[in-house]
Amino acid sequence: MLSVIQFALGLCLVGIILMSAIRTVVLPHAGSVRMTRAVFRVFRYVANVYAKVDSAPTRRHGLMQFSVAAGLLALPVLWLTVALGGYTLMFQSLGTDSWRDSYDLAGSSLFTLGFAKPDDLVRLTLAFSASMLAISILALLLVTYLPTIYQAYTARESFLTSFETIAGDPPNVVDMIIRAYELESLDRLSGIWIGWREWFADLRESHTALPAVAFLGSSRVDRSWVATVGTLLDAASASLAILDHEPDSVADAALCVRAGSLALRDIAEYLSIDVDHDPRPDDPISVTRADFDTAYDTLVAAGVPVNDRDDAWVAWAGWRVNYDAALVGLARITASSTTRLTTSGAYGDAS
Repeated sequence: MLSVIQFALGLCLVGIILMSAIRTVVLPHAGSVRMTRAVFRVFRYVANVYAKVDSAPTRRHGLMQFSVAAGLLALPVLWLTVALGGYTLMFQSLGTDSWRDSYDLAGSSLFTLGFAKPDDLVRLTLAFSASMLAISILALLLVTYLPTIYQAYTARESFLTSFETIAGDPPNVVDMIIRAYELESLDRLSGIWIGWREWFADLRESHTALPAVAFLGSSRVDRSWVATVGTLLDAASASLAILDHEPDSVADAALCVRAGSLALRDIAEYLSIDVDHDPRPDDPISVTRADFDTAYDTLVAAGVPVNDRDDAWVAWAGWRVNYDAALVGLARITASSTTRLTTSGAYGDAS
């Protein structure tokens, strides 16, 4: 009976590891994997603790990048370590002389070292299965998972770089609108809303299928995908609520805000951030009226045609509430600012 229990427990451990690897690498949309999420949380927590001691922006940025890389490397180590324990239990249940011999067989088989070889068909078959598991995990991680993460990361960073041409470096809403006004292109912003609406679909897919990408910051300390997305959505909301002009298509800006809101909401929920699926237009947001008034005054000073201040605030806040909670939550866990409304700096800083 004890041997049966040992074999069942070992098989269960190996099964858990196999399912975790499959759901993380092969079927990432099968739901948030607790083991995978726990690994990244541990390294993120350690990085955050250290960042409180040394809060220099460059050091903090480097720590956050390192925590993601360490988490990715720790995943196969954790999988193989638990699998080693599971196979040790199974070998011991099949009559191996000692726990040390069972450990030697499990390690030799799992890591394909070959210094220990079972002399019966059942344990030999079990050794082969351990080798196949290890090779499969490493192949899945190195051949498919990591290159796919890098590809998604590169595509995202390319879009962020292109946005700087429109919205400044680092991007902010007021600069973007004033630049469009000075170039007499306010009425042609719909092309931007359409392009980014399509990009939000890719963002929604890649950052839920590959959640590690959400934690990977840009190569530059002052660039953040969260801040860039926030700037874009705030600008689209401003086009709908603040600017006194007739855009080519109001629907394009509205659909851009909706696409971005849904993308951020899905990513936030996947990373266990609470968001309201149906917020009220008058629900509180993270942006203060003073921040808004500063941006509004800057637009007026630049000659940009705007709507009534109070009406514009109510309308803009009504659009912002759709993505505010997800944006702030993502900024918090990725250690970045949410967006830049004016040239004076960022609000909603996650640090």
